[in-house]
Amino acid sequence: YQSDKNHACCYCSYKGICHFDPNLDGFSYKEVQEVKQMDDLRSYLRQTGYLKQEEENQKEENQEEENQEEKNQKEPKQENQSDQPLE
Repeated sequence: YQSDKNHACCYCSYKGICHFDPNLDGFSYKEVQEVKQMDDLRSYLRQTGYLKQEEENQKEENQEEENQEEKNQKEPKQENQSDQPLE
């Protein structure tokens, strides 16, 4: 990424070996806008598609939990049969 003042390479531990060069064809920074409000961040994440994917993942997790709860409610609880003699 690149913002007004910084870019990811400033903080990268691999900059000595990665050979990233924005002056070469095929290499470029992603422009990142400064976010001052949470709504701005949500809007940006929706535009990039990231937030939509996270929302879909959360919906899938919630659906799986609901399905498991329904399954647990439908199955009769098994009583401990260790007290009964073996036949």
